[in-house]
Amino acid sequence: LTTGDEGRHLRQVHVMDRRGNFAAHTGADCPDWCGHLCQQTYSLAGNTLAGANVLEAVAAAYEANAETPFARRLIAGPDLRGAGRPPCRPAPRGR
Repeated sequence: LTTGDEGRHLRQVHVMDRRGNFAAHTGADCPDWCGHLCQQTYSLAGNTLAGANVLEAVAAAYEANAETPFARRLIAGPDLRGAGRPPCRPAPRGR
C-alpha cells in the first residue's frame, strides 16, 4: 500500500481486511515520538506523543473498558501526549 507513496516516510497508515486482520505502517520521519500497535481486535497509532507508554496506556484503558460502548472508548483514553499540546475535547453534539 505504501510502496508507491513518495511521502510514506511521513505517514501513518492502518488497514483492516475483511477478515478483521490489521496491518500498520509508521513512517521513519513521522514526528517523535511515533509508533503503532496492532492487537487482535484493534489498532492504535500516534505521533508527537510522550513515548511508547502512551500507546500502552491507551490499549490498557481500551481493553479494561470492554463493556463500554465502542464510541465512548474511542474518546475515553488517557491524555498522555507530550508537553505543549492542546487538550483534546470531543466536538459538540451535532457536528
